[in-house]
Amino acid sequence: MNLSFDPVDALSRWLRWGGAAHEVWQAGLGGGDTIAHLRARRLAALLETARTSSPAYRSRFAAAPPGVAGFVHLEPIGKAELMARFDDWVTDPAIHHDELASFLADPGRIGDDYLGRYTVWTSSGSTGRPGVFVQDAQALAVYDALSSIRCPSLTVATSPLHHLSAGHRFAMVLALGGHFAGVVSWERQRAASPWVRSLTRSFSVLEPIDALVEGLNE
Repeated sequence: MNLSFDPVDALSRWLRWGGAAHEVWQAGLGGGDTIAHLRARRLAALLETARTSSPAYRSRFAAAPPGVAGFVHLEPIGKAELMARFDDWVTDPAIHHDELASFLADPGRIGDDYLGRYTVWTSSGSTGRPGVFVQDAQALAVYDALSSIRCPSLTVATSPLHHLSAGHRFAMVLALGGHFAGVVSWERQRAASPWVRSLTRSFSVLEPIDALVEGLNE
């Protein structure tokens, strides 16, 4: 993984997260109607992007009413079809499955940006074929905001940021052998800040228990 620190990128990540976190927080204060409005607005934007930019979804929309009203009329599309039609499914024509396959085959690139602007992770393939998921910066900001604002355990007194600011250290024990969501998200956060990186480590869940205990104790 490329661990060079880019202060401009780090600042842009924090600003996106702050905007998304404020939106999530405001929606929570507003109650059910506000959340429903936000959900409908996001869904409308998602459907419009899919309709205009994804050939695979454009064909699905052909027989459905426009906008959110047509959502319930869409024929479902499963992972097997999405992976088989990957280059027709994505909304950015610069993304190509063959190039992504090379990117994902390199464990040294776990947590790196694809094309300099996308985060990529895969499912485990337990159903027979791994799913490949490409996330842009705004989607990641929303995921991070939801995790930090909505998670009941992340109070001001117990949040990771609170403990990191106090010099406490964090370790993650997880599957490290592929571009899985957990390790990609973890390494992405570590790469964003040398300060966080110095206080965090990751360990493979497949390590012998004695070696794992020794590493955690260290």
